[in-house]
Amino acid sequence: MQVALDVASDLGVVTVSHTNFLGDEWEVDGRDRAGRWMEVYVDARTGKVRNVERGW
Repeated sequence: MQVALDVASDLGVVTVSHTNFLGDEWEVDGRDRAGRWMEVYVDARTGKVRNVERGW
């Protein structure tokens, strides 16, 4: 999980509100510096980003 949190942080997540393990990936929900919602999906095995969703 720490790798997923580090990856999300590198992508701009500054406040994490929720993490969820989905079997083969981590979902990290949070907010960026501007307060916009972000959802980052990280491969649990490789630590690579699978998807990033950003709110407006």
